[in-house]
Amino acid sequence: MKDCIYHFVLAVAALSAAVACTYRDEVPSPVSTVSFTASQAVYDDLSGDFSLVIGNDSEGLVMELRLGSQPDKVSRQVPLPETGLYTIGASDVGFRILDGSQITDSSGVQPLKEAGISVSSDGNTCKISGTVVYGSGTPLRFDAGGISFSHSSSSSMDFEDAKGQYDGHKFLIRLSGEQSALEMTFLTTGGTVDAPVLPDGNYSTAYGNISDCSYTDGSSDIPVGELVCEVSREKGGYVISGAFSAENGGPVRFYYEGLVFRPEPEDNLYLALGGQWDMRTDSWFVYNTETKAWEESSEGDGFSVTVSGLPDYSSFLVEDLFEADFAMLIENTGDGLSIPSSALDNPVALVHASSGSFVLFPALYSFEAGLFLSEGNDIPVSLSEDRSLMSIPAVEADGVVYNYFGLIGRSTSGGSYSMFSNWSFIMTPDFVAAASENEASSSSFGLTAIEADGLPCSVVSGIILPEDIISIEPVKR
Repeated sequence: MKDCIYHFVLAVAALSAAVACTYRDEVPSPVSTVSFTASQAVYDDLSGDFSLVIGNDSEGLVMELRLGSQPDKVSRQVPLPETGLYTIGASDVGFRILDGSQITDSSGVQPLKEAGISVSSDGNTCKISGTVVYGSGTPLRFDAGGISFSHSSSSSMDFEDAKGQYDGHKFLIRLSGEQSALEMTFLTTGGTVDAPVLPDGNYSTAYGNISDCSYTDGSSDIPVGELVCEVSREKGGYVISGAFSAENGGPVRFYYEGLVFRPEPEDNLYLALGGQWDMRTDSWFVYNTETKAWEESSEGDGFSVTVSGLPDYSSFLVEDLFEADFAMLIENTGDGLSIPSSALDNPVALVHASSGSFVLFPALYSFEAGLFLSEGNDIPVSLSEDRSLMSIPAVEADGVVYNYFGLIGRSTSGGSYSMFSNWSFIMTPDFVAAASENEASSSSFGLTAIEADGLPCSVVSGIILPEDIISIEPVKR
């Protein structure tokens, strides 16, 4: 019996030893994290790749990484890679670890076989961390922080002017400065020949959507090799930025902000109407806080507006409307001027009140009928022949005269409308160009209303008082 117990104990011990050995053989020891320091970090302005060299002297390791293809960073003062996870063979090239990424250790240079690298930004620097596998399958966990990337181009230029042409098939764009110019052909379409719109996006000679690029330095034409460019529409104009390689030097970054497409000077309505305009009227409807009713008055708060032409959008921006930060659009339809009366197409401000939130938009109102022309019915604007007087005439529809211009709020939670006692309504206002006020055309007060039967109208269901308003957020354009 003792012999049986003895042999059983030996068998259990042997089995335990075998299991322990197998466990130790199959599960590797935990991988420690190696901290690296960046010695080089460069953003390639032409390819859009981020290249960096990081190392740890005590471990005898140097890692070279090429991350992503992100051409939109060429316009950034401090280029930083997008936050996210970068891997070898990622379907999104912007988050791909590119060929040429490798590690140098005591045995030599070895390419990365597997890698998962996380990138995060902190101000103007970024941090990377992750695990890579190289050589015979050696895993390495690492991190590196405080990495600041520089542009590969050694010079940059800001262009001061631009001129664009569109033939319905392609855009010819010329950016110019004091002694230099850059010409490009964008192989894309947008807008019409009379009102061209260069689409936002990234363009590159490598993509094939931009060609025929040339650069002039004031004395000679210099052939352009590669060129990348980012286009975005901002502030009624364009921001065009990028980089190109010139035959006689390294890459050069460029930047332009402003208008690109301009009407001919003799027909430049957008320039002619730009400037300050003073509002005039002989009647107001103001809210009487004592009687709690709207009342007609010959006195009200006058104001001046600033008009800016937006030819790329076939519109005018009218600022300081009723309030210093309020603005609306006037459209140039080709057949005349009009104000879109819509919370969607022409929002002025977002007002948060105790009863809900409302989007303010311009509207024509009839106090006699208690109605306003429904959204989607543009408000006509008359322009004098000498372009010194803009007027908003009354509109008569189905026997109702809509003759007061003002702001109405549409509820964001439904289709109801409200008026606001903060802002009075103006009867058929005139706007007189301040530069020619003494010579302006005669007033339009009392002009015959424009007849437009069949237009739908809407009812205002409430009045919002100042004490009900929580906050006002003007719409920024």
